[in-house]
Amino acid sequence: MVRPLPVAAALAALAVLPAAAHAAYPGGNGRIALVSSLAANCTSNHTQNDILSVLPSGQQAWRLTDHPANDIQPEYSPDGRKIAFATNRDFPGKVGVYNQPPELYLMDADGANPQRLTFRRRSYETEPTWSPDATRLAFFSARRDDGQPDGIYAMNLDGTGEQLLAAGGSEPAWSPKGDKVAFMRRDGPTTHDPWRIWTMNADGTGQTSLGLGTDPDWSPDAKRLAFVRDRAIKTMAADGSDVQTLTATPASAQDYDAHPVWSPNGQLLAFARIRYDAQGRFDIATYKMRTTGANQTRITGGAGQACDGFPLSWQPLV
Repeated sequence: MVRPLPVAAALAALAVLPAAAHAAYPGGNGRIALVSSLAANCTSNHTQNDILSVLPSGQQAWRLTDHPANDIQPEYSPDGRKIAFATNRDFPGKVGVYNQPPELYLMDADGANPQRLTFRRRSYETEPTWSPDATRLAFFSARRDDGQPDGIYAMNLDGTGEQLLAAGGSEPAWSPKGDKVAFMRRDGPTTHDPWRIWTMNADGTGQTSLGLGTDPDWSPDAKRLAFVRDRAIKTMAADGSDVQTLTATPASAQDYDAHPVWSPNGQLLAFARIRYDAQGRFDIATYKMRTTGANQTRITGGAGQACDGFPLSWQPLV
């Protein structure tokens, strides 16, 4: 259930964590779900991460989960009433260890009624994204127990009907129209190979490369994708054309902007801005801007507030 937090204290504790890709479902602009940490700063060893939500202004921080494990990657349902997320809270004897296998869970938007969805134990189930009719989830699974390839899978909310969509893919984002799924996949087998953004039909067929990039996120009308290339936020048409640069590539090779999230009304983007100092310490701030890149405004963190997390999902009000 919701636990109101002092805004300054809550936002100073937000963690640096991987973000899932998303689709922004149409509606009014609700709250932004983030991940908070009990760690004192961004370079600390995270022992507990919980899901937090804030208004787009950065005010009214609500803690939605409070568990000694790691609750990460929240994703609002198309009607804004549910949140799917990943957590390792059920790994036997390993609560609080960040690198233990997470499972997928579902809860109400206020944090009530958590419900476990996957039961694989030895696999990593992360990065959930909803189908527009809210009957299925696509997600990334690193398989360790059945010989199946790592990649993007889809299943019904009760865990049935599981289907492999894209071997080697990650960060799926289901189109608000329901016909496509965007995702990212490396060009080769090593971690040095570049990431490329792809789209495919909802059944995994018709996989098409749209060019280099990461962190794809659909606009509410499904006509454009926000993404990251050259450490900057960009958008492109759904077919990969008409690439527009919204934020400048930082001068320092360590700095970058990441994880763009469309607002449900389609007029704004939220994103994370990561900046390092000469000592290797870094700040993360959550920003919002117009879809043209104008009016870039910090809404949380930065300026010495050590760790401010990523804007992982924007709630549609319908």
